[in-house]
Amino acid sequence: MAIKTTKPSQVAEMDYAINRFSEAFKLPAIGLCMGPTGAISRVTNNFLSFSTHPLMPGASAPGQLVSTEVNRLRIDLGLVPADSKFYLFGSPIAKSASPAMHNAAFAALGMPKGWVYDRCETTDIDAAMAVINSPSFAGGSVTMPLKEAVMPHCHLLSDSARRIAAVNTLTARELVDGTRVLIGDNTDWIAIKNLVEAKVSMRRLATGKDVTALLVGAGGTAKAAIYALCKAKGVKKPILVYNRTASRGQALAEEFGATFVSSLEGLSDVGVIVSTIPPEGHEMIPSSLLAGNPIMLDASYMPGGAPLTKRAVEAGCEVIVGPHMLFEQATFQNEKWTGRYAPRAEMALAACKHFGPESGLLSILGHEMHSLE
Repeated sequence: MAIKTTKPSQVAEMDYAINRFSEAFKLPAIGLCMGPTGAISRVTNNFLSFSTHPLMPGASAPGQLVSTEVNRLRIDLGLVPADSKFYLFGSPIAKSASPAMHNAAFAALGMPKGWVYDRCETTDIDAAMAVINSPSFAGGSVTMPLKEAVMPHCHLLSDSARRIAAVNTLTARELVDGTRVLIGDNTDWIAIKNLVEAKVSMRRLATGKDVTALLVGAGGTAKAAIYALCKAKGVKKPILVYNRTASRGQALAEEFGATFVSSLEGLSDVGVIVSTIPPEGHEMIPSSLLAGNPIMLDASYMPGGAPLTKRAVEAGCEVIVGPHMLFEQATFQNEKWTGRYAPRAEMALAACKHFGPESGLLSILGHEMHSLE
C-alpha cells in the first residue's frame, strides 16, 4: 500500500494510517507527503523511501532529499537505534582487526555513539547466544569454532550460508509485528570470489584461457572457498581439492562436485591456489607447485605475514593476502548492518594500522584511502 498527500499537515495522520495498516495486515507500506514542506515524510517513512544522489543535477521531485540527508536526519530524530551492539564470536580472537575496522566504519557513517563493535571470546555456543539474545544486540561476526554451531539458532539463513553450512555474519532485525529475528549469512565466499576473479580476469586477458583451481584444506573456511571457486568466472570446473586427512577432503570434493587429489607432488598447470590451512601447515604445499607462478590466496594471517604468503611472494606468485580477504568480507558485513555503502577508506586505514607496515597491506589497500588525503 502507498499513501500520497500534498498536505504536510496530514503527515502525522498518514504515519498513523501506515502503522495501523502494517499492524493489521503484517505488510510494509509507503507513505509520502509531496512537496518541500513534506520532506520529513521521506525521513519517517521506513520502507522504500525515494531519495536522490549528490552527483545528480537536481531532485527529480519537489522535497526529495539526498540519501545522506535522509540518513543524518534519521539519526538526529532518533529513528536509528541509539544503542546497537555488535560482537565478534569465537576463539582465539584477541588479535582480530574486526573491531578496529567496524568501529571506524560506524564513526565514519556518523552512527550514534552507542553503535559499538566488541569481542566475545568463547567456544561455547550457549555463552554466545546469551549475548546474542540481549535486547541491544544488532549483529555480529562469527569465527571458529562457532560458524556451524550458530546455524540452528538462526531464524533465517541466506542461500549461501545454507549451501556452505557455515555462518560468519549475524544480523538481528525487528519485523513489522515486533518479532525479533536472527539472520545468518556468509560473506567469506563473496570476498574470495571477487578477489580471485579480479586476478583471473587479468590472466585470461593475457592467455585467453580459463585456469585450474586447487583448494588446500577442508575446514570451515574451505567450504566458503570452494563455493566461491565454483561460482568464479574464468575458473575451470571441477575444482581440485587436497587435504591431509583424505576422508574430509574427499567428502568436501564430493559435496561440491570437485575432484580430490591424494598428493600435491607432481601436480602441474595449476593457475589458482586457495589455501585455508593454518599458518603452521604451509609446508604441505610443495615449492614445485609455487614454481608455476599461480595466483595464491592464503586465508591465514599473522603479524609479519604468514609463512605461505612469504613463500609465494618469493616464488613470484600473484598473492592475495589473508588480511585483504578479511577486509573485503568485513565491508560486506558492515553494509548488511547499516544498510549503507561501507566507508572503505576508513576501514582500510583501520586495517592497515592494525596489521602494521610489515604486513604489506598498505601497498594493497593504499588506493582505497585516496579520499582521506
